Amino acid sequence: MTLDEYKSSMLFEPTDEQIKSFLASQKDKKEELKGGKWDIDAYENDTRKKGGDGIPELTGYNLSSVWKDITHQKSEFFPFTIKLPEKNENNGRMSLRYSRTCLQEIERVIKTYMRKGDYFLENCCGWSTFGTMAAYFGYSGKGVDIWDKALEKSKEQYEAIGLIPNIGSLEIIEMDGMNLKFKDNSFDYVYCNPPFMDSEKYSGKSNDIMDKNFDSFISKFDRLMSENFRVCKPDCLCTITINDYRKDGYLLPIQKEVIESGYRSGFKLWDFAIAELVTGRNLIMRKDHYAKRRTAKQHEYVITFIKPTALKKPKSGGKKK
Repeated sequence: MTLDEYKSSMLFEPTDEQIKSFLASQKDKKEELKGGKWDIDAYENDTRKKGGDGIPELTGYNLSSVWKDITHQKSEFFPFTIKLPEKNENNGRMSLRYSRTCLQEIERVIKTYMRKGDYFLENCCGWSTFGTMAAYFGYSGKGVDIWDKALEKSKEQYEAIGLIPNIGSLEIIEMDGMNLKFKDNSFDYVYCNPPFMDSEKYSGKSNDIMDKNFDSFISKFDRLMSENFRVCKPDCLCTITINDYRKDGYLLPIQKEVIESGYRSGFKLWDFAIAELVTGRNLIMRKDHYAKRRTAKQHEYVITFIKPTALKKPKSGGKKK
């Protein structure tokens, strides 16, 4: 029985717990648990299946660099997401709970940039939405963060898929993303969704990347990207998801700073996508945005770098003879 058939057999819409139990009971149906048509082996063996190139069946979209109308609910991982913690009274005006990157956006990141056997790092893992979803699709790796609440919720999020067979392993570790303890060239893929300056407050520690000062934030981000570069294997990818940020009404080009930081760390820019979010707090305030003659920023940047295989040695100082 497929998940759709199970739902149609129910008198009422099944709860998340009922869906989890059903999926866990289907131990002989790995295809359904891991994405149905998302089968990289079948794609590699038959690229002309059904008369097409197989890309929509493999990735879930047409591989355009503009990811339109994405939502949490349209991701197959949605039933397994946990409830995020509430913010304190001085932490954001528009939502009571902390936010997470759009689930469908992360699903596309995984299906576009990762390949079979990739061992990943999620730096600044937060709630481990990426790490747990990557494990859901069969990948293994590690997630690091310095905030005790994030580490606690990360473990809870991974446990939420624990009954599903044949998932990947995920190790959650307390570690400073700007000072990683891993050896050079340890990971096949690095994902990082860092704090957007001080849009949400996290651990409050001195080594928290969250910072309301723009120059200080960029300085910390440079250290973060240098560590991402160091632990990433040559010819492998590192993806950063980031948003716009306004300070005193003016738009700060965070995406530009991310790209330049990547260059300073040694990466080369590999790919760039824009994820359009269907819902969000900016749309709630669109009348205010219109009055100020500007659009409601309802997108995120998906910026992917590559670590070059052959690195040029820096030129030595002094005048040429």
